[in-house]
Amino acid sequence: MGKNPPDKWIIVPPDRTEHEAIIDKSLFDKAQEIRKAKLRLGSVSVYNDFLLSGLVRCGYCKSKMYRTKVKTSYTRQSDGVTTKSQSNGYICGRWQRFKDTQRNYVSERDLKSAVLSDLKRLKNNPNVLQGFLAESDKKEIDSISDRLEFLRTNLSRVDERYNRLVHLYEFGNLKIEKFNEATDKLEHEEKKMREQVAKLEEEMKNERKRNLSREDFKRAVNNFEEIFTKGDIKAQKAFLRSLIENVVVKDGVIEINYSI
Repeated sequence: MGKNPPDKWIIVPPDRTEHEAIIDKSLFDKAQEIRKAKLRLGSVSVYNDFLLSGLVRCGYCKSKMYRTKVKTSYTRQSDGVTTKSQSNGYICGRWQRFKDTQRNYVSERDLKSAVLSDLKRLKNNPNVLQGFLAESDKKEIDSISDRLEFLRTNLSRVDERYNRLVHLYEFGNLKIEKFNEATDKLEHEEKKMREQVAKLEEEMKNERKRNLSREDFKRAVNNFEEIFTKGDIKAQKAFLRSLIENVVVKDGVIEINYSI
């Protein structure tokens, strides 16, 4: 059956039609406004196919890198045929807003390739994976040990500092008001340092109990290929968020920081 051309249509305004509307006109108009706003703002409902959204950081200014879509075209010189394409990528949010820092863009394809290559490297080289985990553990434990040593050294000097205050007071070099003020301050410092020592000692214990989470990480790395061959993008995004803290991009170099 043929269709009448538009100039033959009879258009009846909503307020004069005899048919009851399926959707109230005010609700329909509101929905259209919301839809247009979402399209303008580039919301998640439009850009829902970005694998690493929320994880990418700019290596120049440390700002978050936001998802963007880049349109490109290529014309073959042989026959003049132009091919248009659109690709996903991420751009520095600070540069996008203020233009006061280095422009930094990376494609989703390059990011995904870097992440999967690194996971494959860890999976195929058990010694590298074990060394990576051991190095991560060592850095954290060394950091806690250094802070503990610093606090314990300062605590060992509290008595010496107190005796020095007493000596100054007894020889008339420190008035009673200043002596009381200084000893109160010293007692407060000692209390805070002891609290910090207790907290760090607990952190040290917890670090030594993290073997289970390390085993989980190893299992995840060993199974990542199955997620990316059988899982949908939702499963892939959830998987990457469970492993990766952030991905830093600078000068074309992609640095992957894992959540361990």
